[in-house]
Amino acid sequence: MERSDVRQRKLPSKNVTFQNVDDDVKNVSKTFGFPERPEFTGALEPNTHLQKAERIYENQLNGPESLVVDGEHIYTGTADGKLLDIYKGEIRVLARFGKEPCALRTSPTCGRPLGMRLNKDGYLIVIDAYLGLYKVNVATGDYHQIWSSSNLVNGKKVMLLNDLTIASDGTIYLSDSSVKLGQET
Repeated sequence: MERSDVRQRKLPSKNVTFQNVDDDVKNVSKTFGFPERPEFTGALEPNTHLQKAERIYENQLNGPESLVVDGEHIYTGTADGKLLDIYKGEIRVLARFGKEPCALRTSPTCGRPLGMRLNKDGYLIVIDAYLGLYKVNVATGDYHQIWSSSNLVNGKKVMLLNDLTIASDGTIYLSDSSVKLGQET
């Protein structure tokens, strides 16, 4: 289908159902309805603006994910286990939670910082796919583990911690992308 035909695509359903896939829990699902799909006009009109974007730091970052922008600082985690601070064009390693050497097959020990947010006190809260939840001082790079991924959740091991959000009351919510497989599979 051509890009210009995107407005012709039909959604399969106006509802989505979230189903608990845990074999121990039966009949736990919730269905949510969506409003009618808007027309792809005006700001929603298909375009090629992203193809014209300037690429920055190409071949300098290994799989960056979850960018956090704070003033002139950009924080990101990389596939080689680093938490980076990019400031005025300079890239520095802010922290590393795991042990080197780092490659995809060593991710469970090397770590893989994925989701991150600044909390109201200015600390960077980072979820590492394999190692757990960390609180990082962005000025010094000092960090401590808030929660280890070796802790069981409802009696089960987490497999692939992916992202987080921080509620207005400071509660941190985590997502685990799989109940069976880690990132290396």
